[in-house]
Parts: sequence; C-alpha cells; structure tokens
Amino acid sequence: MCAPAYAEEVFAVLSSDAAPYEAAGETLKKELGSSGLKVRTLELKDFDDGALKKALTDATTRFVAIGSDAAVALQKRVPASHVLVYCMVSDPAGLGLTAGRASYGVDTLVPLKTQIELIDEALPKTRMVGMLYRSDSAESVKLQQSVQAALPAGWTLEAVAADKSSSMSKAVDTLFDRKIDVVWTAPDSALYDQATVRSLLLASLRRKIPVFGYSLAFVKAGALLGVAIDPQTQGKQAANLLDRVRAGKIAAPVVESPEFEIAVNLIVAERISVTLPEKLISKTKQLIKAK
Repeated sequence: MCAPAYAEEVFAVLSSDAAPYEAAGETLKKELGSSGLKVRTLELKDFDDGALKKALTDATTRFVAIGSDAAVALQKRVPASHVLVYCMVSDPAGLGLTAGRASYGVDTLVPLKTQIELIDEALPKTRMVGMLYRSDSAESVKLQQSVQAALPAGWTLEAVAADKSSSMSKAVDTLFDRKIDVVWTAPDSALYDQATVRSLLLASLRRKIPVFGYSLAFVKAGALLGVAIDPQTQGKQAANLLDRVRAGKIAAPVVESPEFEIAVNLIVAERISVTLPEKLISKTKQLIKAK
C-alpha cells in the first residue's frame, strides 16, 4: 500500500510549559512521527479560538491533551467528531472526562489494589494503614472509602480529616498517634502542600513509621517507598492509545492505568530501621541511596 501524500495532523495541547508536560509532549511527537503523523505542539494559553478553528479545518485532525487543565478544556471545546486522547491526568472521572463527548485517556493514578499489594510486599507486618483526607471534599471522602474497600481482610484504615484539625501539623500528629504501620498518600494539592509534606516526613523519621509516597519526588523527599509515573512513559502510552483508536482497535471510550516504576528510599529505610525484602529491591528501578 502506498503511503499517503500528506501526514495526518495531531494537535498536542500542553496545560503549561512545565517540564513534565514538555517531556510527555516530546515523546508523544517522536512516537506518533514514526507512525506517519505530523504533531503540532502548543500550550493551552495559546490554543485560542483561532487555533482551534484552524485545527478543525481538516476532518482527520486528532487532539492530544497533556495535563488536566488541557484535557478539561479540550473536552469542552473539541467537537465529538474529532478524536481526543489525554495523558498526565489524575482522576479523569472526577474531572468529567468520562462523561459527555467520547475521549480516550491515560490516568496517572496507579490502581489502589496495586499500591496496597506493594505495601504488603514491602512491609508484610502491616495491618493498620493511616491516611489524611478532607471531609469537606466529596472527592477526598470517596477516595477514603475506596482505600477502605481496597484493604485486605484483617487490615484497618485510620483516616484523619485534616480540615477538622486546628492545623495540618496537628492533623499529622493525630494520624501518627493512631499507632499506624504506614501512611498512605495520594496526589491532592489542597492537602499535600510543601509544608504538609515536610511535617509528615519529619514525623515519619521521628516516630519511625514509613510513608508510602504518591510520586518519585515524594520518595526522594523522604517517603520510604512509592510509585513513580514517568512523563515520557505517559507520552508513549498516549501515542500508543491514539494509534489503536485510529486503527479501529478501540471503539468505546477508555481510561487506561499508567505504567509505573517502584521507588524506594534506602536512606530512609536505614534511618527508620526498616529492612526491605531483597526481591523488592532487585526489581526497583528508582532506588535512592547514599552516594
């Protein structure tokens, strides 16, 4: 079969110029280029009505949103007649991306069951998991309930409503007073700002109770272990998803779980006197240790 005289076009819209979004965009462009697609990359702030009108002149144009802000904006503005794929997005359902026009995406949240299994493998004596949440947020309450449901039989969840404490540091102290075995965290910018992360990790070291971090940065900062989502991998997943949609291999809207790496901080393990299984260490790609 002869190659088409022109390359199909893809508009990749980044939520901002943040390095993770740019890394995902570069990988997306490289992957789709090898499939014969021409990728135009621009930031959401530059994707005005004129840019959208120009993009829509070709009925074959596809769109990829990178980041939550871009995904929400394109979900509203791009007609359902054009394919929309997204990546680098946490909680697509909560953002409304699974309702309305059909779109296809890659989540950044590793399935809870997978995270709990990782905790069980690393810390087999775990029976009580602690977490902070916000009782004034429906999404946060729902997540707390989901964590409870994901725990194995015999495990208990101790959840502290941070919004009901006089301060975040007080909420952290209350959480550690519950005699928990590990603290589980989730990406919530309204909960985990720099001050809260610092307070949590200092308490972890002082009380020798490990923290499961939701990102590589969290583990590098002082969590014992966690999951790492690589932006380049997200870009590659989005490109693969778009290729399959174009080939007619995916007919219905879908949200795919992210590929991830295990992250372990051996410096923290030593400081809190935790010995991690060698099997876990051997398969950990993001290993933080003393130089």
